[in-house]
Amino acid sequence: YPLRRQRQMCIRDSTRVVAAYKDENNQLTTIITESKSGRQAWKGKNFIDATGDGDLGALAGCGWDYGYKDTGKTQPMTYMSLITVDKPEKISDFISFYKGDGEHRKKWSAFLQELHSAGIDPSYGNPTLFQVKDNLIALMINHQYGVDPFDADQMTTATVNGRAEVNKVVRALRKLGGKWEGVKLVASCEQIGVREGRRLHGHYTVTDSDLIMGVRHKDAIARVTFGIDIHAATKDENDKDTIKNANSEGLRAKPYDIPIRALIAKDVDGLLMAGRCISGDFIAHASYRVTGNAVAMGQAAGVLGALSAKNNELPHEIAWEKINSALEELYAGVATACKTYNVDLVGGDTTSSKTGLMISVTAIGIANEEEIAYRSGAQPNDLLVVSGDLGAAYMGLQVLEREKEVFKVNPNSQPDLEPYSYIVERQLKPEARKDIPELLKQLYNDTGGSLHYFDADAVSYTHLRAHETGRN
Repeated sequence: YPLRRQRQMCIRDSTRVVAAYKDENNQLTTIITESKSGRQAWKGKNFIDATGDGDLGALAGCGWDYGYKDTGKTQPMTYMSLITVDKPEKISDFISFYKGDGEHRKKWSAFLQELHSAGIDPSYGNPTLFQVKDNLIALMINHQYGVDPFDADQMTTATVNGRAEVNKVVRALRKLGGKWEGVKLVASCEQIGVREGRRLHGHYTVTDSDLIMGVRHKDAIARVTFGIDIHAATKDENDKDTIKNANSEGLRAKPYDIPIRALIAKDVDGLLMAGRCISGDFIAHASYRVTGNAVAMGQAAGVLGALSAKNNELPHEIAWEKINSALEELYAGVATACKTYNVDLVGGDTTSSKTGLMISVTAIGIANEEEIAYRSGAQPNDLLVVSGDLGAAYMGLQVLEREKEVFKVNPNSQPDLEPYSYIVERQLKPEARKDIPELLKQLYNDTGGSLHYFDADAVSYTHLRAHETGRN
């Protein structure tokens, strides 16, 4: 939200796209949205369809496919919920991957039998429990079959039916008592989960052949390792064969690449796709549609859209080297930092910006409470230790800003940063001094003094002084 406050980004919730307009050159130039603010028009050089159902692409006139090519059947929707239990260990026989045990199919079967004993025949044949944290459990038990995601009435009915089934299941489990005593439904999703929508036509179509051959692309933006996951299209099929995978489809899937071309609309210029609406067939879609792949697609589409707008070129005209360079530099930097500080990268998200790149990091770790030093614990006469050179990073920024102004006047000029390499590196590549805290910890081991460590950070010093004086 810092970018939003600076009016560099507009975030609009509760808004739907309802129309799209192209110019005489078949380039998408304007979209129309409706919300509580009324009907509004939005102009842009590029647009990214991340609606899941390919709504924008369809409105813009882009060709699309939906469902299985031979039968038109689609995968069911699922209504997810969260429950709490008193003792998770008591139902560990039903929780998939409980404490990393790797068990999944056995847990399905056991939980299904438990539901039958409670008089419940769930709409999903592989009812699943996932432990989110402590006694908070995700419940995946519902399937809604044959629902048209483009029909509001059908979507409403499916959502209501999903909620009803979830409530019925929780009440039945609670009635069993014993290990289920105290089970509560604590949250249910705002909208039902949709597996299938439009697959917009792109400059490349990911197919089942890509999975079989484990295809690699020079313009790859993601390598997919998730298997083929096809949920039965009807309740009758669900009772016989709930989920079809690579083996049941007669396929042997290998890790494969998604090229950037699958994210560029073929029939409309200035339109990109991200998520499950990219260009692919039914089988491939059953593999690439999951969240992890969608994150990589979103980042790649964002980078390509930004480069396209900046260079006044259409997305399909941008050389892959430009896109890849921007992505690889970011990935390499993150990977290096993770390796240097021995941390694991467990997630991430991207969004657009009109002016540049901003990275926000959340770090989670475990430490002994008695070894944690808080700023609020600072006391008069504590020793404040600063490593590095105060002001070095700031001086590096001044050099870079100066060279930027020179470049604006003369784009052909090449900056000579060699004489300033140290201070520029302090700005572009700041490094936490892991050795200093350990050294000071040894020195202070027997003193009982409070230790606060900052790496030449004047802002941190200001915060510390505020705590010392009681001013915030």
